[in-house]
Amino acid sequence: MRMGGVGTFTPPPTFTGLLDLVPNAAAAYSVARKLRAAYAGSAIRLREDAGNTEMDFGFTGANFETDVAAIAAWLILNGATNAYVTKIYDQSGNTRDASQGTAGNQPLYTASAWNGKPGVTFAATDKLSITSFNLATFSIFVSQKSTPVTTEEQFFLFHTDNRQVSYRNTATNRISLYDGANNPVSSVLAVGRSVQSLLEYIGNNPTISFFQNGVASGTGTVGAGMKLNMMGSQDGGAFVNGFMLDTVIYDLALSAGNRQTVETNINAFYALY
Repeated sequence: MRMGGVGTFTPPPTFTGLLDLVPNAAAAYSVARKLRAAYAGSAIRLREDAGNTEMDFGFTGANFETDVAAIAAWLILNGATNAYVTKIYDQSGNTRDASQGTAGNQPLYTASAWNGKPGVTFAATDKLSITSFNLATFSIFVSQKSTPVTTEEQFFLFHTDNRQVSYRNTATNRISLYDGANNPVSSVLAVGRSVQSLLEYIGNNPTISFFQNGVASGTGTVGAGMKLNMMGSQDGGAFVNGFMLDTVIYDLALSAGNRQTVETNINAFYALY
């Protein structure tokens, strides 16, 4: 009896995430996709605005993108209009989840923030808390688009003494960082502040190098005292007015090759530039 046809078995493709290509991130956040093959948790926890129930949502499909259809169905089931972010799970394995328990400070989940991919929209007092961590050296990648309403937008900060990773100087379109002693500022960026872009801060004490969309945008002096414990607003003062997509933080200065791999991977998914 013939038990089967003649041929070659083709196994399903193996998933490879950004953190598999460039591992050992200190923290990694995405509400749109899985970033690491071994990551077994959810992408995001949301609160719907009808009954204020909360639910975790994970990934679906061969590319392990966030299950936006399940989120949409959940909103309809609850008679809700909007979903707000109570937690973005850290996919690095270091459990540095970004969370917010106060409804009035929760950013908005946006189903199609850019090119059909979901993101998190911040405004005014929206902010997410992160367990505090130190960065002697670092590589910080922020994919975002904002409509500036203040002279400064803080993506990350250390709330106690205002150390920050930010978009500054509205008129001259620059990014900057403050580590508690040094405040280096990039050269003028090629892409305007209200246009989607990938911003990069590569700190290798005593030098920080800035990049936008993979293009070098100046250097400055930085120390070894960077700390972070919050994403978003500083009590409604300097805040992000727009959406954030993938955000990845390494506690080392990546090599040029690894930096370019991160850039290429994020841009390939979102088509930012």
